[in-house]
Amino acid sequence: MRTQGFKRRTSSLLTIVGLGIVLPLAMGNTPAHAQEARLVVDKTGGNFVRGGTGQYTITVTNTGTEQWTVPVSVGDNLPPAGLTPVSVAPSDPAQWECAVSTAPNPGFLCISQDPIPAGATYTFTFNVAVAADAPCFVTDEAVLGTYSESGGAVLDRKQVTTTIPGGSCGGDGGNGGNGGGGSLLPINLNGIFTMFNNISTSNNINSPGATNSTNQNFTNTTH
Repeated sequence: MRTQGFKRRTSSLLTIVGLGIVLPLAMGNTPAHAQEARLVVDKTGGNFVRGGTGQYTITVTNTGTEQWTVPVSVGDNLPPAGLTPVSVAPSDPAQWECAVSTAPNPGFLCISQDPIPAGATYTFTFNVAVAADAPCFVTDEAVLGTYSESGGAVLDRKQVTTTIPGGSCGGDGGNGGNGGGGSLLPINLNGIFTMFNNISTSNNINSPGATNSTNQNFTNTTH
């Protein structure tokens, strides 16, 4: 049975999404009646492919000893460039009503439908599209807060910075450290030093484009 005060909020959630998702901005105190309940949020990101997709995992946990009895929201506003929300999937769809928005504030928002028991953990899989010209690094933040149609207060937040490899950012398709350069010392020393005949070179030179030989004959020149 659903606790009084919790109800389906489809119309209000769609209104929020239609206007663009804006998460709570002010840090508030935990409600007095919920001091023995404590909600925390965590977030990880990975498997981002330039011109493809990426995925965030957001986790909400009640680490307290009592159930949380007021509605809460969890969401994520994406950075202004590089990522576009595709979908969000809560681990318990009956507990969380979720939606995504692409403009003017791209991200997702989920609202709890029942009290959150002590020790309960919920995960949210947030899939995004990654632009071909996305930045090398993107930073965004998951925010957990109390919910009401007139606003709410932030309970916890988790910010992560994700690397998007490829292109000029290194990794696959990058230019870093591939050993494709030329000789390390393409310098003509003729006329600078006195050279002597019959200098035997070692056979461990492996500069690209170079050749190894022994008993090289040099012309004796003096600058």
